[in-house]
Amino acid sequence: NTLNGIITPKNFPRPSLLTDHWHDFEPRLGIAWLPHGFSNKLVIRTGFGMFHGRDAISQTSSLGQQPPYDYYPVLNNLTFSQLAPGGLSPFNPDLPQPPVTISALDPIYNNPLSYQYSFGIQYELGAQTTLEVDYVGNHQIHLGQNRDINQIPAQYQLGVFDCAILGDCTAVPIADAVRPFRAFSVINMNERVGVSSYNSLQVFVNHRMQRGVQFQVAYTYSRNISN
Repeated sequence: NTLNGIITPKNFPRPSLLTDHWHDFEPRLGIAWLPHGFSNKLVIRTGFGMFHGRDAISQTSSLGQQPPYDYYPVLNNLTFSQLAPGGLSPFNPDLPQPPVTISALDPIYNNPLSYQYSFGIQYELGAQTTLEVDYVGNHQIHLGQNRDINQIPAQYQLGVFDCAILGDCTAVPIADAVRPFRAFSVINMNERVGVSSYNSLQVFVNHRMQRGVQFQVAYTYSRNISN
């Protein structure tokens, strides 16, 4: 079986291999307030927005190099005589094929979503000089992550190690033979399960051009956490 379970547009009933997303909501809101009693020197600003991303070309273009259309088999410890016609040749589809590595996308493929928000205070210190203190953060979900869904089960990993490193192949002579999906090696599944969060304190001092002097000083204290 050349396909061996691989879904293509020809054997899939839907026009798209992935779920459609027709209702991505992206509201944006920004507010600026000039409170009384500060001689128009103090401004308070806040904002919030939702932003969706899209795939990089490098993520999806590699999916075109997949079996059954393209094969990249790797054979180890073989002789040229074994690759001759009638031997174990990966170029003859009528003969047993070596396991291949493939890439895949999770059918539930949500668009990356970023929640971005900020709150800041700007105060005029003197002529042409302002001080600004901001909190800036974002929270992102549905980020792409690659996961090998065809990993060797835990009970066979020691035997695979002994065979590959120590040369003792008694327990597991062929590593790919104990993978969950036979006839495949690594299956890199790109899933939208990644999450990240960013929080920062940003301080700016800005002095506009006056008497030939202009300068800006900025400091950011931030933390980014992701899986």
